[in-house]
Amino acid sequence: MERVEWLNKIIRQLWPYAGHYVQDLCKFSIEPSMRTALEEYKLYAFKFEKIILGDTPPRYAGDCKFEVSVSKFKMGIKDLQITGRMRVVMKPLVRQIPLVGGLQVFFLNNPDVDFNLIGLADVFDMPGLSDILRSIVIEQIAHMMVLPNRYPIQLVEDINTAELKCPTPAGVLRINVIEAHNLMKKDIGIMGMGKSDPYCILRLGAQKFQTKTINNTINPKWDFFCEALANVIRRQHVTIECWDYDYSPLKSYENDDFLGRANLDVHDIWKSGEVDMWVPLSDATSGRLHIRAAWLDLHDSSASLELQLEEIRALQATTKNPLHSAVLLVWVDSAKKLN
Repeated sequence: MERVEWLNKIIRQLWPYAGHYVQDLCKFSIEPSMRTALEEYKLYAFKFEKIILGDTPPRYAGDCKFEVSVSKFKMGIKDLQITGRMRVVMKPLVRQIPLVGGLQVFFLNNPDVDFNLIGLADVFDMPGLSDILRSIVIEQIAHMMVLPNRYPIQLVEDINTAELKCPTPAGVLRINVIEAHNLMKKDIGIMGMGKSDPYCILRLGAQKFQTKTINNTINPKWDFFCEALANVIRRQHVTIECWDYDYSPLKSYENDDFLGRANLDVHDIWKSGEVDMWVPLSDATSGRLHIRAAWLDLHDSSASLELQLEEIRALQATTKNPLHSAVLLVWVDSAKKLN
C-alpha cells in the first residue's frame, strides 16, 4: 500500500473552492437524514445555519466550522477531523482525455470522526449530545461512501454507468456467531456476584447486524447467522463488538457497557474458504468469541444455485435466521414524467 500524497495535495488545493458543492450536499442530503435520525433521540428540527469550509481539509485538523440548530438551541461544530482508509478507483479506461471515464470514491470501513461542540452545547455540556451527533455523522457517511456504498463521479459521457455506480460484489460472507465464553461481569449485585446481558454487533463496512440479547450470563449462546456483501477482498475486515445491555429510554448504546472487540480479516476468510475459530476479545480483561465464517463466490449457473439451496436447508434446521441462496442486483437508471 502506498500513501497517495499527490491526491492529498490535489484535495488541499481544491478544498477552498468546494464550498458550494458541500453546502448543497449538507442542505439537501445530510440535513434531512440528520433531522430524521435525531428525532429518535427527541431532538427536533435539525438545521444547518452556516457552513464555512475554511482553507484546510479535515485530514489536516481542518479549520471548517458549522453552525447548526437543534430543538431551538444553536451550537457550533469546529475542529472536524475524518480519519479512515479511503480508496479511489479510476475506471473505465477511455481513449480520450482525461483517459478514465469515472471515479469511485469510498471508505473500506467506517472512518473515525472527531469534532468539538462550541456555543450553548459547550456551556451547558448537554449530556451525550456530542456522542449522539458523532454516531449519526458516521452513519450518514456510511450511507454515502462506506462499502458497499460508493460515491461515483462520472467524467465522460457514453460509459456504462451501471458498472460505475453499481458494480457487482466480489462475493458474500456468511457469518455464524455461535457463542462466547468468560465475558466480563458488568452487572455486579449486592452479594458481589457478577453477570452480564450480552449481545453482539457485527459490521462490514456500512453493513450492520445484531444478535439477540442473552440475559444474566457470561457464557451466552446465540447461534446467530448473517450474510454480508463483500465488495473487496483485501484490507477490509469484519468487526464484532460485544456489549452488555442496560435499559435506556433512548434508542442508544450510551448506557450499555463494552465487553470487547474482535476483528476478522476478509482476505483470510476468502483464502481459507471457511474458518471456525475461537477469537479472544481485545480491549477486555477476559472473554472470547466462537465464530464460524464462510466465503461464497457468485455464480450465474443453476447448478451452483441447487448446491447452495441444499446447504441452506441443512443450516436452517439449526437456526431461525433467514439465509439466502442468491443475490439480486437491480439497477434503476432513471425515471421520467413522475407526478
